[in-house]
Amino acid sequence: HAHVLLMKSLADEPLKIQVSGLLPSQLVTLQASLTNEKGVLFSSKAFYRSDKAGEVDLERAAATGGDYTGVQPMGLLQCLQPEKLFHRLIKKDVMQSPFRVRLDLFDSLLVSSSAHVLPVASQTVERWYVAPGVQRVQIRGTRVRGALFLPPEGPFPGLIDLFGGVGGLIEFRASLLASHGFAALALAYFAYDDLPGFLGEVDLEYFEEAINMLLSHPKVLSAHRYIGVERHRAPSGVSPKLLLLRPALRAESGAELRGASFGSLSLRAELRLAGWRWGRAVCRHR
Repeated sequence: HAHVLLMKSLADEPLKIQVSGLLPSQLVTLQASLTNEKGVLFSSKAFYRSDKAGEVDLERAAATGGDYTGVQPMGLLQCLQPEKLFHRLIKKDVMQSPFRVRLDLFDSLLVSSSAHVLPVASQTVERWYVAPGVQRVQIRGTRVRGALFLPPEGPFPGLIDLFGGVGGLIEFRASLLASHGFAALALAYFAYDDLPGFLGEVDLEYFEEAINMLLSHPKVLSAHRYIGVERHRAPSGVSPKLLLLRPALRAESGAELRGASFGSLSLRAELRLAGWRWGRAVCRHR
């Protein structure tokens, strides 16, 4: 039997995966799979050996092979890989639907997938990117383009998410941050709506307008007098230059869904309590 706690949870919350009812020292395969919004299948698998009680607990058991090895409690989710090349696992619709992850248990080593080999147990878990009550506000009316995610009630610390490199509007980190008590703005700055189609010269006034807009919002804590800027792969030098433009601004960097770290001690403490620290997975690429 495969047991998963938190059948419905936020995408950054750890899952506790346990297997029982096995023979002692039995080799088994655990497999995770999901289909993204474009219909692309992502999957991962790992081999485990049950303990003397016939159980496997991913918080303690070490994977002996597959897409990762060693003790990695979230390895099945962190090591999901696409069946087609050049696809990234990015959630587009964060408000209306979760990723549904299927977890399968095979009572032997499943080296390659086969329609003739059926799992002995399966469970499906929902991984949501927004908590109940979080509101999404489309930003228009000025030059600024983006989506503002607001937790219920408030006010809250403000944070701007600059997800660089791919263009467009990427919302999944901002929606998760709002789910943990931040007024989070997912800011688009090229290849979206009427913004430039490519990233050329960086217009710092555009980013300052976004900061001013967020600082003036009634649900942003004015007492903090700062806006955090999460800038994983943001344009080179944007956050340091914004610090010169806006003394009240604190720049944060390095956050990812798969294990976030922030420069500000206050933000770091709150996000660790929110469960963002999984640790970085070591995956074997196919």
